[in-house]
Amino acid sequence: MSLFGQEMRKIWRPGIMAALVVLGGLYYTLRLSFFVEQIDGGRWRWDEQAAEYQLRRELMEQYGPVLDFADLPSLERRLEEEKARFEELVRDVPEAVEAGLTTYDALYAIWDGDIEAVNRLTAPGVTLTLEEGFEILNTVRPNTNYSEVYALDYFLSRASIYTDDVFSLSESPHFEDDPPWVRSRLAELEEQRGLGINLLSEHFPRYFTLEYIKFAAVWVVLSVILLLSPTLVRDRLRRTRAMQWASCRGRRVLEVQMAAGLASSLLATAVNIVVLAVPLAVKGAGSFWDCPLFTCERSPFPWYDWTYGQYLLVMAGMLLVLGLITGALTLFLSQYSANYVPMMLKAVPLFVMVGMLFGYTLMEDMFCFSRTNGLFSSAPPAFEVPVFAAVLALGLGLCAWTCSRQRRREL
Repeated sequence: MSLFGQEMRKIWRPGIMAALVVLGGLYYTLRLSFFVEQIDGGRWRWDEQAAEYQLRRELMEQYGPVLDFADLPSLERRLEEEKARFEELVRDVPEAVEAGLTTYDALYAIWDGDIEAVNRLTAPGVTLTLEEGFEILNTVRPNTNYSEVYALDYFLSRASIYTDDVFSLSESPHFEDDPPWVRSRLAELEEQRGLGINLLSEHFPRYFTLEYIKFAAVWVVLSVILLLSPTLVRDRLRRTRAMQWASCRGRRVLEVQMAAGLASSLLATAVNIVVLAVPLAVKGAGSFWDCPLFTCERSPFPWYDWTYGQYLLVMAGMLLVLGLITGALTLFLSQYSANYVPMMLKAVPLFVMVGMLFGYTLMEDMFCFSRTNGLFSSAPPAFEVPVFAAVLALGLGLCAWTCSRQRRREL
């Protein structure tokens, strides 16, 4: 076996791999699973948000990624048909019939929390509390098409964001104080707003995908640190350095170890990306692959005219870069750690700096402006790229300097 292969075997030990699998499972369960469950609208069977997700997937298959405004009248007729069907189905729900709540508008008033409006629509002599109203609504939901009617009604109500001038992005007072490049981009997005309704929902899966990527980046950093931290410390503890330094060829072993460590960081990140992409695929997020990432229903707004699928590919590439940055810095710190305890003490600030600053903060709503966290509001487009490039160059430079210093070191 080649020296590079032997170093890869030393890194990918069964014990470390098992620990990463266990920790990864715990992290997914405690943090990432929430966003996966929300990708398709929620974890409950008759949830209105899940119905909205399914409606948009259905419209995608019928109309494509962008719905033309000329197709709205047909959806309005469909809404009336669904409401009529709802009134037929609700007659088989005794609780709703006794209360006189046999129309969609009456049940929606319960959902809206307007108990006064509900009691104006109930049967004579029937007065309900809000809790009693929700009990009736929860009985109606699984026995009617209430969720489907709600999803279609909500979708049509949001269409005005694309058609009314009051929702204009370029003339919004919220962006008056923003720098010129933001206002210029808003003018471009305003033109896209008039092309049709983007069927990529503001929440499902767009928002929860962006949140999922942010927390996935944190795990990528943590997993690479845990994988590579023992790499060079182990050789120091086993006193193999003295034997390596005895020959010029032996001094080059460190270069092979660095290469194996960097390759392992990329491999670990790639495996993480593939594994973490599976839940998104299972939830059907790939149905929206060709939808524009931009939706005027909710910020953040993208700097570039990418589709949802293109954005996912770009973020996968940025995760690979993040994994390589983490690997380079971890290897450098590992080389100058006498044993595992100092390395652990160095790993904590490394995780805080790379995992929280780059993974959690910079990768939140990456390549977008008007971000959820309110940060970087005046930053130019794609400012993250030179930042990541500079830190990557620093990490690789430190590794190269360490190898050069090792070759020149006296016996």
